[in-house]
Amino acid sequence: MLDWPMEDESMEAKADEFASYLLIPLNNYRQQVNAAVDLDLMGHCAERYGVLFTAAILKWLSSTDEKAVVIMFTDGYMNWAWSSKPAAKAGAFVRTRSQTIPIPRGSVTANQSIQIERHGVDVPATIWFPHAEPGWVVREMKLYSDHYESVITLLVLPRYAAVWPPRLLSDEA
Repeated sequence: MLDWPMEDESMEAKADEFASYLLIPLNNYRQQVNAAVDLDLMGHCAERYGVLFTAAILKWLSSTDEKAVVIMFTDGYMNWAWSSKPAAKAGAFVRTRSQTIPIPRGSVTANQSIQIERHGVDVPATIWFPHAEPGWVVREMKLYSDHYESVITLLVLPRYAAVWPPRLLSDEA
C-alpha cells in the first residue's frame, strides 16, 4: 500500500479492487462511515474488515460523495496521492507521478512535533491548494508511522470548494 497508485489497467490493480469488494462489502461499509470521517473511524473500519488502514481509506474515497484526498509521504515528499471523484472534479488532486512535491509548509503534516492528528485540524485550503479561495479551510488529519518511516495525510474539503487554477484567456478561446 506504500506504492498504491498502480496503473488502473494492471492485473494487480484489478485484483486489488476485486479483493476490496470481497473484504469490505460496500453496503455494510457505508453504514460504518455515515458519520464525519476521521482517522479513528478509518482505523475502526480497518480492524473490522481485517484490511490495511490505507485500504480502508481508499475504499472510503472510492465510495464517498465527500471531497477528500489521501496523500502518502516518504522522506518529506509526496509518494502518491488519491482523490475521491468529487474532489478530483473540483480540482483537488495532486500529480505525483510527473513531479516531486515536498510537504507543504504550514501544514499539520509538516509539523514534526505532531505525530498523530486523528480528528483533524482546520487549516487554510491555500496551504494544500494554492488556487483555493482565501478564507476556505480543509480538515487535515495526519498519521506518522515509525515502522514505514512515512506519513499519511487525509484532507477533507468543504462540499462547496473548487480549487481549480483560474482560467487564462487563451483557455477560453
